[in-house]
Amino acid sequence: MADLWHRMDALRAPRAFSLAALAVAAICTLCLISPVQALAGDGSQVGEGAQADGADSWRFSGAQLLRAPATDGVSLLSSADYVEFDTQLTFDGYVTVNRQTGSQRLVPGAIAKGVDVSEWNRTIDWDAVKNDGVKFAIIRVGYGNDYSDQDDEYWERNVSECERLGIPYGVYIYSYAKDVDMAKSEADHVLRLIDGHDLAYPVYFDMEAGSQLDATGGDPAELGKLASAFCDKIEAAGYAAGVYANKFWFDNYLTDPAFDQWDHWVAEYGASQCHYEGDYSMWQLSSGGRVAGINYPEDDEGGRVDVNLMYRTSYPDDVSADEWYVESGAFDYVTIRDYMGTYSGTNSFGPYDSLERGMVATILWRMAGCPWSGESYPFEDVGDPDAYFYDAVCWAKECGIISGYRNADGTYTNFGPHDNVTREQLACMFARYANINDGLDTSSDCSAMNEKTGADAVSDYARESMGWAVDTGLIEGVNGNELRPQDNAWRASMAQLVRTYSRIYLDSL
Repeated sequence: MADLWHRMDALRAPRAFSLAALAVAAICTLCLISPVQALAGDGSQVGEGAQADGADSWRFSGAQLLRAPATDGVSLLSSADYVEFDTQLTFDGYVTVNRQTGSQRLVPGAIAKGVDVSEWNRTIDWDAVKNDGVKFAIIRVGYGNDYSDQDDEYWERNVSECERLGIPYGVYIYSYAKDVDMAKSEADHVLRLIDGHDLAYPVYFDMEAGSQLDATGGDPAELGKLASAFCDKIEAAGYAAGVYANKFWFDNYLTDPAFDQWDHWVAEYGASQCHYEGDYSMWQLSSGGRVAGINYPEDDEGGRVDVNLMYRTSYPDDVSADEWYVESGAFDYVTIRDYMGTYSGTNSFGPYDSLERGMVATILWRMAGCPWSGESYPFEDVGDPDAYFYDAVCWAKECGIISGYRNADGTYTNFGPHDNVTREQLACMFARYANINDGLDTSSDCSAMNEKTGADAVSDYARESMGWAVDTGLIEGVNGNELRPQDNAWRASMAQLVRTYSRIYLDSL
């Protein structure tokens, strides 16, 4: 069953991502100690020539994260008018939330909320982070040249926790590079630390240091040479590369055609939407986000963290934007919430593949929040705890949502996890879920169903469930009127049913 949808289609392979956004910002002067050196060996030197982790930029002052970013000379909000925005997932998708007024605004195309973290966030409770709706992380490996004492102190812990919990991640390095040799050394720095790790997102070159503008005179071609030196080396090692900067930099300095090759991660704070007009895949919307499990750096409201929204840049190979289940919002609804996704190890969703019983149990279990069950080895053909559907079937059997196939003696010893699900069977499973898990009344007089073509073909055991599904609009029928109760149900149809049911349930509260 499904890999997480947001593991883009070119993992660990060079590619040009599309991007969008962000920003704010005036450029401050960066103070650092960084003589250019020819690096030898494995690049793990310490001491001489190392930079201090004391960034000064549009969002840092003496390594302290600014509460409100600098905005001098930028036609955005002033520090005095600065407004923080949060983001949350609603039925219709991700919205930005004005922390002062509570007003919300839908962010079209946003498909995942993530955080970027460093040692400044100290010890993170990653279980709490994941449970708070965070779908990905971008982890700092360190800063500057390839010295081990410039490794991020929490890199190893952060990456190991993300891998333990299955949180997809990418990485970034805070760049001090003022010339090509330094940029190459920074690439070596990253490659030394990510060796052996499987990144789901790019390696980002963080360009925000004022010293880079001083060294290049803000010349886009010279800045492009720095980025090329870094990104080319990253891509040659088999990883995707990207560039992080604020909107002002992307609009005014990072305009060389070289930057079109790489994913853009754009920072823009104090705004309800991204205003960057170029291509982008990720928007850093706040440095003051509030996420459970992250308590540093602190301010008077608690712990702060950089919060990002990821945008859809592609669909699975067998999905297109004009498909009915995409246009209805069903595809995004189920994939954003990890109810459904691509088949493991593939980039295929299988929209018109027949649903299997194990798939349905798993989807309902995910909708219920993946609850723990005391059941074990529920059926003779569900005995492998490593099977993707095992925990789901245990839960569904314990709850009474499924019972398996009935034997002649009245027992139920087999579930048939790989058997196809008919449309009427799906109606029954949904009705039991709605009644048992959500407490909904699933009774029906079947009058609306009886008006549909094929109503007489509905099995006796399924009539009331199918009747309820028709009453609620959960099932409208093929071509609007044909029930086809014995036909196999499609995965695309399941996605549509899940979205429709969620609306029904929300309206019932």
